[in-house]
Amino acid sequence: IQAAINAAASGDTVLVKNRDYRGEHVALQRVFLHRDPARPGEALLCVGSLGSPGAFSSGMNAKGLAIVDTHVSTRDHGPGLLRYFLMTWLLWTCADVEEALGLIAALPHAGGGCIVLADAGGGIAAVELGHSAQAVERRTPFVVKTNHFVDPACAPFWFPVGSDPMARSTLGRYARLQSWLGDRRERPPLADIAALMGGHGADGEEALCRHGQDGDSSTISC
Repeated sequence: IQAAINAAASGDTVLVKNRDYRGEHVALQRVFLHRDPARPGEALLCVGSLGSPGAFSSGMNAKGLAIVDTHVSTRDHGPGLLRYFLMTWLLWTCADVEEALGLIAALPHAGGGCIVLADAGGGIAAVELGHSAQAVERRTPFVVKTNHFVDPACAPFWFPVGSDPMARSTLGRYARLQSWLGDRRERPPLADIAALMGGHGADGEEALCRHGQDGDSSTISC
């Protein structure tokens, strides 16, 4: 689950991700600081798992570009970059959302998943990644992605597997986030955002915080 919320008037931008994964990854999860002595002042801070690529979940660079991802099953695969390597490359080479979108458009992609981007200048965007089709969403003051594609270019390729509980709940989680954000123009308080992302099912709403029931993923961090 990802959301980028931008209060456009102030440039006060928040990028939020619930990391939903198998429970054993709690022991593997780390925050990594990547530094190159040849490039002082250009460090990357990433959340990921031991033994995995750099930005395996999310990350931010010293210029203030932040990126998070989510898994989406798709039929649209082919030779190209896996999104984990793409995210790490974007953080290593780009200063803002516009530069990152340009690089995404210029590269081939293996397909699968979405990324949401935000920068220090208030820029936000979401990208649905297929091999033959990609889609960029720039809607303000917020963009939201869960575990399915919504753009007409990518949605026909979504391949929800019946054994994947995240595919079964993704539409409900997306609707809950969209409803909560609604017509807001100002960024909600951080405490309210955290409470939302830790929310469970109530009044028929889909839970955003997952607990591994029925083979489902668990929310191991926010």
